[in-house]
Amino acid sequence: MEAVVADLHNQLGKKSSFESAATALASLFRDRYDGATAAEKRAMYAAACRAGSLLQSRYTGKGFWIAGQILFEEAGDAITDPQEQENMMNWLTKAREFLHEDEDNSQPQQQARAGPSSPFLFEGQLTVDPEPRPPLWLLAPTTYHYGPAQLDGEGEHDDEELEDYVQSLTALENFVIEQADTQKGPPPASKDEVAKLSIVRVTEEVLKGLGDGTECAVCREVLVVGDEMQEMPCKHYFHPLCLKPWLEEHNSCPVCRYEMRTDDHEYESRKEREAEAEAERKGAANALPGLDFMYV
Repeated sequence: MEAVVADLHNQLGKKSSFESAATALASLFRDRYDGATAAEKRAMYAAACRAGSLLQSRYTGKGFWIAGQILFEEAGDAITDPQEQENMMNWLTKAREFLHEDEDNSQPQQQARAGPSSPFLFEGQLTVDPEPRPPLWLLAPTTYHYGPAQLDGEGEHDDEELEDYVQSLTALENFVIEQADTQKGPPPASKDEVAKLSIVRVTEEVLKGLGDGTECAVCREVLVVGDEMQEMPCKHYFHPLCLKPWLEEHNSCPVCRYEMRTDDHEYESRKEREAEAEAERKGAANALPGLDFMYV
């Protein structure tokens, strides 16, 4: 099992695989920790600590912390060493504090969107959009609860079966994400990123740099001296009133399709996975020919 834990330890180092690795590690703590050797227990504890360090230093998204909270809960319940258990409880407290603060910050926005509450039903109130699919962290506990029991009715799993089980968890997560992506396009740009866009007043110098006849790509009006324009990170200019409704539905520049960051954690994670896969493909393509089977 040490090899499997070592692989999960490495997967925690990538944003694209952190959540699935944390979920699988939580499953190991719950189902395998009691029967593990001392070395395996140390490896599992070290991996959980690694997850906590990454959350505090690099992975600040809500989805990462949710996966971490599940891991720390399972680890805290399984670990018997007092000092190690105290450390897990400290990480769990940090996770709960982070998620509680994030929830508090989002409540005013949710209440503003919801409007005033009413104790009465009105016509059409029950005609609402379909419920969104449950987040992966809600699906994952059910999956890893039944997984090990199906592998071996008596709880004796060899490393090969365990590795297949971990791979199945990862495949399930990727499948759910892909299914969701096929049903919707890219999410809108992050409100924080939109708020950071600078407003530029058009001057003779600005027009000279842009060229005569430059127009707002949305309303097609030619820019004139005195216009206030909003500048995208890609250096394209738009009237603020033209750009606002566009970015409320899209995350890209209307001209060059430069993508801004979104508030959709799953979408951003998928983009990172695709970027990592593309980098690996380029690395393989640039490898020296004839060394495919060279071992070091």
